[in-house]
Amino acid sequence: MSDLCGQPHPETGQACHREGNHPTHLAGFGSKRVSWENEGWQPPPQYQPKVDRVKLTEMARTVAPPERRMARTAAEIRRDEGMRSAAKGAGQEWAERAHAAISRYLAENETFFVDDFWEATDLDRPEDSRAIGPVISRVARDGLMERTGTYRPSSASNLSAKPVWRSLLFSAPTEIPTVDPV
Repeated sequence: MSDLCGQPHPETGQACHREGNHPTHLAGFGSKRVSWENEGWQPPPQYQPKVDRVKLTEMARTVAPPERRMARTAAEIRRDEGMRSAAKGAGQEWAERAHAAISRYLAENETFFVDDFWEATDLDRPEDSRAIGPVISRVARDGLMERTGTYRPSSASNLSAKPVWRSLLFSAPTEIPTVDPV
């Protein structure tokens, strides 16, 4: 003899005539057939995921926010590795001096462009000039400058386009009225 479910439909009272474990109940035949969700249904053990709930909760806390979950392209990965390698070669001490030099430059200039900065500063250039890239990124993250949306070709990198930044430290000098001597 089969083991029928027998769960009654909430509205019609018809008994489910399915056997064993099932995701939906089924009762009646033809036009009188009704089906409804089995609230207590669990997939058989062989189909249940083997998940450590504690570990899953911990992982959920460390997942990057949606805007940072985009897949990085191979070019972006190479760029980031190159910047990391160049910064490592220049050293942390140089990076700190470069950060301070850019901050001073931003206090005195309305815009920042890397070639203009190299011409105006007495900061020693590292062996790999790309080491300035991570420092510029850090200065921007620190809120000292923002992109203007314009680009200029850089002589330091085969005329590739580099961003022009707006200084957030610069304040235009106020004019002092002059009085003509009588």
